[in-house]
Amino acid sequence: MAIKRIGSLEIEEQALKPNPILWKLQTFTYFILILILIAALFGLTGYGILGLNIVGNKNSNFWIEYDKFGREDALTTIRVHSDSGILAINNRYLNNIYIKQITPTPLFTEVQKDKIIYHFRALENSPLLIQILLEPIEIGNLTASFSSNTRTLAFKQFIFP
Repeated sequence: MAIKRIGSLEIEEQALKPNPILWKLQTFTYFILILILIAALFGLTGYGILGLNIVGNKNSNFWIEYDKFGREDALTTIRVHSDSGILAINNRYLNNIYIKQITPTPLFTEVQKDKIIYHFRALENSPLLIQILLEPIEIGNLTASFSSNTRTLAFKQFIFP
């Protein structure tokens, strides 16, 4: 290979030529990085348009706000809007999370084979907002089933490591 002299530097000819394979790999990597950043901005990794979801109808007497995506060992909040003072949560979901706080505090809790039922003080003809602060302890898809009186709403959350 020919060595080219530039001032006091000696540079091989091949080092001066761009490598098309490396250029394509670098461009592809930048493209993927930009897509990940855009997805993160829209809530793929937490808060944002893609992250917040509602199950049920906002005009009904029972609906839930939750984050579609969460992180293991990071806090997230589920907001349950109900006109009933009873909220049941399936054990399969509860086994994969750690509940830090429930607001308002339940009057009492009833444990059944496949669910836990929380009883709250609810005023007549007044909507009740139940906020559950929780920490996922398992990675992957979590399936939740929340019930209030005769109505059941189910949703899935994906938990990142």
